[in-house]
Amino acid sequence: MPAALDPDPETPAAIRPFVHEIVEAACVAFGIGRNEVMSDRRDRAATRARQAAMFLAKEMTPLSLPQIGRLLNRDHTTVIHAARVMPQLIADDGLLAAKVRRTRRLAALRATVRSFRA
Repeated sequence: MPAALDPDPETPAAIRPFVHEIVEAACVAFGIGRNEVMSDRRDRAATRARQAAMFLAKEMTPLSLPQIGRLLNRDHTTVIHAARVMPQLIADDGLLAAKVRRTRRLAALRATVRSFRA
């Protein structure tokens, strides 16, 4: 597995982010609003943030592809597409890789904070 895709070794497996925490983290990392990620917009910024959120939701949560798709207002085949294309996009684009790493860290941090509040 490429280094850009390795899970953060400092995040306990028991503390998993919710999909909405991953979406919020993607919004911060990609610098766009939640409404843009959840919209039908097809511009590159919204699409990459949305694909990153789907990719990380598949990686970081135990949810099925249809469940992830429903939470992001998408079909499960869109989640499959994101899961297939993101590894290559990350490998080819260092800036995208950095944004995905930041999204992963922020989502894990949000989940950790939530776990301490519980």
